[in-house]
Amino acid sequence: MLQPLLIGAATLSVFVLGKLWPNYEFGLWMAFLILMGVYLYLELREPVNYSSIAISEDAIEYAAMGQRDVIRLDEICKVQLVRERAAFDSGIESKWIVHTLSGRRIELMDEWPHRKQLLRTFRERLSGFDLAAAKSGLRAWREGVWPCFDKAN
Repeated sequence: MLQPLLIGAATLSVFVLGKLWPNYEFGLWMAFLILMGVYLYLELREPVNYSSIAISEDAIEYAAMGQRDVIRLDEICKVQLVRERAAFDSGIESKWIVHTLSGRRIELMDEWPHRKQLLRTFRERLSGFDLAAAKSGLRAWREGVWPCFDKAN
């Protein structure tokens, strides 16, 4: 609740100061917009749909909704990219469905702060991972399922 009030107060301050010192109005607005851009960049780097993800040489540790999953990379037998309607808004969200040899099915939400790291890990550690299918799915504007890895094939 405090952040919107601070942003509103800062905007009002820049507006008032710009009217008091018209020669500096452009510079004040530019400084304000740059600071807001930096603030938004720092805020948007944090994932929204999960608490944390840590990728090591042999495992992915994923924490979401109070649950922690450790996925050993050598136990992965199938990976799919799924794009579907988001539960709380009208947009489409992406997630990775990972199946393990033990029969577990783990959903990893795809968010841009960790997307490149996950793609690189899948490509380097899962022989036969279809990077083109993954990129095609990530670029798609529609719902769908993109099979990216299947150890059986």
